[in-house]
Amino acid sequence: MATMQTHNRFEQDARKIETLEMVEDSKDHMTGFATDYDDGEYFDEPLGFLEFMMRGRSLRSAILQRIQATPCWIVSLSVHVAALLILASFTVSIGDKHIDDLVLDVSIRKDTPKVIDLAKIRQVFEPSTVTVQDSKVPLAPQLKPIEVEEMPVEPEIEVDYEMNFEVIPDEDFITPVGDLGEEISTAAGSQALGFGGSDMGNGGTDFNGRGLNNYGSIMQNLGKRITAASKRLHNRVMMIWLVDQSVSMKDDQSAIREQLWEMDHRFREEGSGKLRQSVVAFGEHPTVILKPVEDVQQVMEAFDNIKPSEPGTPENVNAALIYCTKLFKNVRGVKKVIVLVDDDSGDDNELTEEAIKALKNSGTTLYVINRESPFQETEGYENYSFVDKSGDQFNGTGTVRRGPETALLEVPRLRWGAWNWPDNWSNTQVLSGFGIYDQSRAAFNTGGAYYILNPESSGSMSSKEFDWVIMEQYRPELLPRSAYQTRIRNNPFRQAITQLEQAWNSEELRIRLNNWSPDLLVQNIQRTQARLALLDKMIPATESKAILPTSHLENLKSDKRWVANADLVLAQLYLARYRLRQYLYAQQDFTRLVKDIPVDHAIVWQHHLQPRRTPEEARDRQDCVRIMSFLATRHEGTPWGKIGADFDPNSTVYLHGYFLRHAPSFNPFMAIIEFKNGKIIEAKVTKMTKEEVSYQNKKGSKTTPRSDISKITPLDKQDVSSRPRI
Repeated sequence: MATMQTHNRFEQDARKIETLEMVEDSKDHMTGFATDYDDGEYFDEPLGFLEFMMRGRSLRSAILQRIQATPCWIVSLSVHVAALLILASFTVSIGDKHIDDLVLDVSIRKDTPKVIDLAKIRQVFEPSTVTVQDSKVPLAPQLKPIEVEEMPVEPEIEVDYEMNFEVIPDEDFITPVGDLGEEISTAAGSQALGFGGSDMGNGGTDFNGRGLNNYGSIMQNLGKRITAASKRLHNRVMMIWLVDQSVSMKDDQSAIREQLWEMDHRFREEGSGKLRQSVVAFGEHPTVILKPVEDVQQVMEAFDNIKPSEPGTPENVNAALIYCTKLFKNVRGVKKVIVLVDDDSGDDNELTEEAIKALKNSGTTLYVINRESPFQETEGYENYSFVDKSGDQFNGTGTVRRGPETALLEVPRLRWGAWNWPDNWSNTQVLSGFGIYDQSRAAFNTGGAYYILNPESSGSMSSKEFDWVIMEQYRPELLPRSAYQTRIRNNPFRQAITQLEQAWNSEELRIRLNNWSPDLLVQNIQRTQARLALLDKMIPATESKAILPTSHLENLKSDKRWVANADLVLAQLYLARYRLRQYLYAQQDFTRLVKDIPVDHAIVWQHHLQPRRTPEEARDRQDCVRIMSFLATRHEGTPWGKIGADFDPNSTVYLHGYFLRHAPSFNPFMAIIEFKNGKIIEAKVTKMTKEEVSYQNKKGSKTTPRSDISKITPLDKQDVSSRPRI
């Protein structure tokens, strides 16, 4: 039995070593794997063989010499005995083989990895159906699980969790309590006019100009709106183009320039009036590029004169709106219109209410041309290229603040459980169907419109897939943040979500992901186990106390947003349980198989690998399929339903395994870099070799030859942001 266990262990570890062919830098692991076993455990070297080799004689010559010195009758007898032994071995081979007689030779080869047949894998996981909460949902099949050797690490962290309320409210759970003033009654009563119901898809007179996803159609619609609004002033209009001058907006500025003449010509033909236009650019501060003129050619040239601001420059859009109202406050007898051209939400949202007040008092209507807000996200990332005044080119990934669609985030991203974790925002982005909250609110309250530009180019999906009649029941509320917070204060779904977020995202249970010290491995395993134990309490508590029954949901005519938010948070808990269990397997494998880690190495991870198949994995997979299908069915035609419908249990984007290894660690540091041409900069050194140095400052990232640098002086200073504002 002991021999069989040894053999099985060797076979298992051999399979693990073979998988290293698909892992970069696998040489880092070889020492660790080799020291796990003693050669003498599997191989017994003949002492005679070593003796002959040490004397410089071949094995063949030694054997012949000894045969020649042996008497003939002994040789004959030996041959007959050998023949009998050979016959006996054939007889014995029919029975059980002894593992001790087997010698396995395992080698690590750098062969080209075999292409995985995804079609065959999908056939294995072809879903069936079961009924859960009145909905048909696909169910993952029963797999052939394997047992996993658990590490003898017991969690030392005690977990306790219990929800503080007992019952799900009735259908009128979200009815406002008390008098919130005219602001809330006006917004709640007239918001349907703003968000358009069934008219939302045709780009007509609704507040969100949907279906107008390019500057040509937007400018045509804008001209019609302005003409209609200025009839009583004999079509005398002064239009202020307020343009974000960030580096991410250069393409938008060029696109608008191409449409200016067409819009100006159409306005004069249809309205027989005068259109005066001014151009103001803004970054940290607004700048007048062109005072009001009637010559459209000058306006087009003004757009060409907008210089992009340096990456990292604040974008104070509300301050720029207030500036424009003051700049033209003495203009009389014309319809004043500001057209804000932007690609994000700005950096001074604390001034939103002041900007709305200034627009109203000056009689100015705000139209916004901007992107669609991502669903419950505040920031996204875009690649950029920037050339500074000295001609040096910088490249990098910058932050674009493009959301959310609501006054505050309503759906937290739970660690390990977010639907787009740990991917980059732009790869798994889901759009919200609505504009950015602050600018939507400003345009809505001044009688303007928010044009959603190019939804196809700003995410992985188009909001045209949404059902806009259904979406009316999920609309955000364009209230002031203070009124919004009062309105949702006693919402039980919000209370449940807040309680879950606080308990789950506790810093005491924070699990390290990538590039961390091996000394923390035991602690990391304990925290992973503690989180899994916490999930075993959170999931049933959430299901029983924070999920509205389907029959009650169908009776709601509006205000379904918070019900859907709670459903999505529950889905995150199920996703977290799957991923955490797979991460625990990877940590246990690393602990068991890797030894003698160099002191300058750190633990790094790989994810999106094929998961480990175990009985727990089969259960976790089935639960994830069920809850995501539940989302897709309950909230079809909405962002929540889209998240559930896009879920693919056969893809390693959502359900995946992990692999840990160790590698040399380089910690970026702030430094003063002195160049041989006399230039001196402060930057973060992100990589340094004998040949080149990579560094990053607020302009972006750059790599330069080491020979161009005369001195690098490290600084004891916190580094700059890895993604500058663009």
